[in-house]
Amino acid sequence: MVDETVPKYKLRTNEDVISKAEHVRANLSEDDWNEISVAYESFIETFKSVNKSVLFSKLGRSSYFHLSIFKTVTRSLADNSDCGCLPVPFYFTDKTPFICQKDYIYDVASMKEQFNALSEDELSGYGDDGILALNYFNNSTESEVNYADFSATWVTPEEFEIALAIDCMQGSDLGCCGNYEGCCWYAHILCLAHDLYCLASDCGTGCGPDCES
Repeated sequence: MVDETVPKYKLRTNEDVISKAEHVRANLSEDDWNEISVAYESFIETFKSVNKSVLFSKLGRSSYFHLSIFKTVTRSLADNSDCGCLPVPFYFTDKTPFICQKDYIYDVASMKEQFNALSEDELSGYGDDGILALNYFNNSTESEVNYADFSATWVTPEEFEIALAIDCMQGSDLGCCGNYEGCCWYAHILCLAHDLYCLASDCGTGCGPDCES
């Protein structure tokens, strides 16, 4: 379980997942892991049906943390690759427990339906990102895609890791994207450009709550 009393612990959770996954892989044979996987798969299917209050309880958060370790080891063995895990950004804003990007799965048919149901005005409200997302799902030939593949349309894994390496810049700092309080969960050069525009234009369009007030 992650020690949530440590300051800025969310920025380091994926490192804990990777470290523990590497330890497991180094100390268990693939045959042993396959035996363990049977029991874990049963647990996963059961846990999917829990309500939101249980999901975000200490037990739920701990379960998802250990589930991420399990899935990271499983992916590593299947691909014969290093243990890797980047968190979904929604984790930083408490929309979900910890989940690795490659384990957050979108149903393509459902996403096509949702995006195509948006009106032209609703879609244009997201700018170019809305069109990119719509085209991504409409052009996909897969039945499911993971968040890592989807988000690579905008941000490479390397860029995401660089953003996580920032030692808790504040949400109110220039260059932070998406949140205004606490640690910044994601920073990007485009958000810095936006913030500088806001300063230069004396609060232009979309310049945050301080301007709106």
